[in-house]
Amino acid sequence: MPCLSRKTLSLIIFTVLLLCSGFAIGFDEPTQRRINIGLRLFSTLLASDMRLAEKLNAENELNIILVVRDDKSHAEDLSINFLQLGRERDKGKINGHPLKVVAVTVSELKAMESEQIAGIFVAELFSDQVLNQIIGFGIRKQLISYSPFEGDVERGILGGIAVGLRVKPYLNQSTLSASKIEIKPLFIKVSKFYNDD
Repeated sequence: MPCLSRKTLSLIIFTVLLLCSGFAIGFDEPTQRRINIGLRLFSTLLASDMRLAEKLNAENELNIILVVRDDKSHAEDLSINFLQLGRERDKGKINGHPLKVVAVTVSELKAMESEQIAGIFVAELFSDQVLNQIIGFGIRKQLISYSPFEGDVERGILGGIAVGLRVKPYLNQSTLSASKIEIKPLFIKVSKFYNDD
């Protein structure tokens, strides 16, 4: 029987520990924390959309889209977490409206132009080209695009996270204006803004 080198054995142990840990594959612990905080802030931002009730689908639900590259399994976990937010009677709802959360790829998003959608959550890191497609979709449909990833608000996503002494909502002023979305004054008051001019 061949003997494993110390280096090979260490690599095997590291891989097993990584696979057994609670982290989503592909994201380190701080990024996973940003995603979890981002889901809560996204929910609060959606609740602050003053025209949210106009974005109900034919079944009286709010369509929430989680955008991924190819693998929808991570987004399906996020979907479950998103539906569990809120107090017991409010789980799976925003402002009393039931949620329908769907994971889609960027190519599938293009086919949803005619559908009623309330918001988009960016579930993975994307190139500028792909992110611009998501931003454009949000502006055309006048809905909230949200990303928990650092730098995406500066790249044009409407909402995200500002981390300083405290975690705050972070809004792109240009995208908010272009999307023609009205946000409740209290949410505006507690948010940090990115102005690209």
